[in-house]
Amino acid sequence: MSAKAIIKEETLINGAVKIIRNNGIEELSARNLAKTVGCSTQPIFRIFKNMDELKDKVYDVVYEIHQKFINKEQTHQVPFIGVGLSYIRFARKEKNLFKFLFMSNVSKYNNILDMAENEQGKIYAEMIQKSTGLSYDASKQIYINTWLIIHGIASMMATTNSELSDEEIETIIFDAFKGYRQVNMNKELNNRFKKNNKE
Repeated sequence: MSAKAIIKEETLINGAVKIIRNNGIEELSARNLAKTVGCSTQPIFRIFKNMDELKDKVYDVVYEIHQKFINKEQTHQVPFIGVGLSYIRFARKEKNLFKFLFMSNVSKYNNILDMAENEQGKIYAEMIQKSTGLSYDASKQIYINTWLIIHGIASMMATTNSELSDEEIETIIFDAFKGYRQVNMNKELNNRFKKNNKE
């Protein structure tokens, strides 16, 4: 049977994920991928127009791996904090996949303001709104502010051998979340007070 009949898109994508997971995105090349899956480079460029198209499809697969990891059942009293802790655990466990998703030149999610407007960001803002009783806009601001801290810790986990414990990380995030929640609660109370006085 010819290589053309044997090598499938899924095989190449899985091989690319393996390379990134073990060695980083820098090591993903047509030659290395061909070696990993046991073929020539010909099937790669038969299936994909170029390496950029391959990376784009690999990105979506890795993002799904990431989403399944962080969307496992959450037991934290504040569900959004549970998501953040899972995000950091993913960065600690899957350093190279995390860097590929959020710290490489192919990243689709490297702007927190853009993330706050996409479907996932809206889900997180609604999650916060449900647990705090604040307006959607206030909840979105809490998400943005807290996520900057969560992403910063996750990036540190992916690039260093940080010795921060899970308990220390949870305290940092939870304290930040409570602080931002209180600030926004105060803002909403002040706005109501001003509105009532005008009336």
